[in-house]
Amino acid sequence: MNKPYHISDYYDSFKSHLVFSTSYLGLENYIADLAHHFRKTKYEGNVIIDLLLSNGKTRNRYIQIYFDGKNFDIEIAKSIKANKELQDKSLCYYAENSELLKDSVLNKSQAYLIKNRIAI
Repeated sequence: MNKPYHISDYYDSFKSHLVFSTSYLGLENYIADLAHHFRKTKYEGNVIIDLLLSNGKTRNRYIQIYFDGKNFDIEIAKSIKANKELQDKSLCYYAENSELLKDSVLNKSQAYLIKNRIAI
C-alpha cells in the first residue's frame, strides 16, 4: 500500500517540512507513521500538513505542528492561512499528481481546476 502522505522540504522562514496528503484519510490515520519517519531522520522543527484531499478547501486545510525530535506537540497544532508560495507549491504538487484527486472530498469542478493549475 502506498503511503497516505508525501513529504517535501518547504523553505519558509522556519525551514519546515511540508506534508501533502495523498489520500482522503484524515491525519489521525497516519500521524504515528509521520512521527516515526521524522524520528528516523532526526528532524526537529515545524511540519506543515496540507489536508486538501481529506478536508477540501476549508480553513483547516493547512495544519502546522511542531515536531520535537520524538513526537508531535499536538497541543500547539494550529490551522494556518497559506501564503502565496505555499499555495503555489501545493497547487503544483496536486496538478502533477492529479490522479490523487479522484479519491478525495473534492468535487469534480474543484479537481478539474487543480488539474489545470487553477487555484480553488
